[in-house]
Amino acid sequence: MKVLFRVLGAVAIAAVMLVACKSGDGQNSDKGKIVSQILTNAKTEATKHPDGVNRITVAELKDAMAKGAVVVVDVRGQGPYDAGHIKGSTMIVGADIAAHLNELPKDKVIVTYCS
Repeated sequence: MKVLFRVLGAVAIAAVMLVACKSGDGQNSDKGKIVSQILTNAKTEATKHPDGVNRITVAELKDAMAKGAVVVVDVRGQGPYDAGHIKGSTMIVGADIAAHLNELPKDKVIVTYCS
């Protein structure tokens, strides 16, 4: 489980870094503002959790998904994914996420979930 959190943490850090690099290029300024707001809210929420993992609310996720500012990754296995998942999410098993980093967009916040 610690490995999963480390991998997800690395992905989150990479996503934040990539978003920060892309947000100042003048393109997709509305998307950049949405991403910045998500990251600001997530950082605020993260201070409330001892694990340090950033979190967003369901309402924030729905809004960001509607605006195309995030990619949602379900890190559970195929069985749980088939049993029910967030509409529009992509399944990448947590243990395999490092092998799929090149498939994730560099201009969006990556939101992972496992339950």
